[in-house]
Amino acid sequence: MPGAGAYLDALDESWTQRAERETSATAHVDVAGWRLRVDGVPTAIADAVTGAFDHAVDARPDPPDLHVRIAAGTPPEMPRAADWGDLDRLHFDDGRIEIHTAPNAPLSVLDHTRARAVCWFPEPELPYWELGAPLRTVLAWFALRRSAFLAHGAAVAEDGRAVLLLGPGGAGKTTTALAAWSEGMDYLGDDYVLVKVGPRVAVARAYATAKADAGTAALLPNLADLGTPVPLLPDRSAGDDKTVLQLRGAPGLEVGEAELAAIVVPCVAAEAGLEAIEPAAALRAAAPSTLFQLPTDRGVAFPMLADVVRRTPCFALATGPDPRAAAALVRGLLHDERTDP
Repeated sequence: MPGAGAYLDALDESWTQRAERETSATAHVDVAGWRLRVDGVPTAIADAVTGAFDHAVDARPDPPDLHVRIAAGTPPEMPRAADWGDLDRLHFDDGRIEIHTAPNAPLSVLDHTRARAVCWFPEPELPYWELGAPLRTVLAWFALRRSAFLAHGAAVAEDGRAVLLLGPGGAGKTTTALAAWSEGMDYLGDDYVLVKVGPRVAVARAYATAKADAGTAALLPNLADLGTPVPLLPDRSAGDDKTVLQLRGAPGLEVGEAELAAIVVPCVAAEAGLEAIEPAAALRAAAPSTLFQLPTDRGVAFPMLADVVRRTPCFALATGPDPRAAAALVRGLLHDERTDP
């Protein structure tokens, strides 16, 4: 697209003008060990977004790893080629700047060279999926340049070792992870987690939130005591029974990263059970939701995901009717010789 750098400058200028007219807020948050500075206008949207993350340990004077500005409403008009319609989904990447926009979705812009980003939401009141996992697109781009990827999955840990649950929506990832957490395991996420790829593979928490539907809440009634519910707009959650919990500071969130010991592909079944599966089967279950939910460079993300799956023992989990039984099987994997380092 023409003028990508100039467009980012225009977004920054528009944000600054709004901050002069309205209240704004700044927070420093921790995402998988990366320190983000988040400036938001108005204050309400800043609070809603930053409430989804762990707080950074301190607000050091040196520059953050990524500086993000967030706003809501109509952003400055984007330069468009002649063949782009107003309702077209747009993804642009020239190696330095990435831009993504789609109807009724946030505008996300990231300048890799200057480590600055803008995320412009359509409305100041965020739907539950944004309250639970904001800035997903920007974080996915940022991570991919740092040998990491944002996986659509859940993860729990114990004694420094993690189990990563991957697969399509409705398979039981969230319920199993929340059950394991409520049974005393360390919580790394129930919907999106960051996977760091190197000599060792680690799973790190991206969001200090949980999203539970009515069924999960009924099976795990103690969840209500473990986090702070985020108010949802009735008209935004009509037909949805999701509850978003902010978990920052809750028990079981002291650990933010752990070495990957096993990959588990859950499925809803009448009886709980666990069996080893081939890496190819795990990859087929994990790839669609991890690679197609976000506009990342699949040519980079897929080999990373495939490498992680090949290097890690993989299992299929039948969840059964009691999520605590499934959680016990997940915990057992961390003490199973099949996942020994």
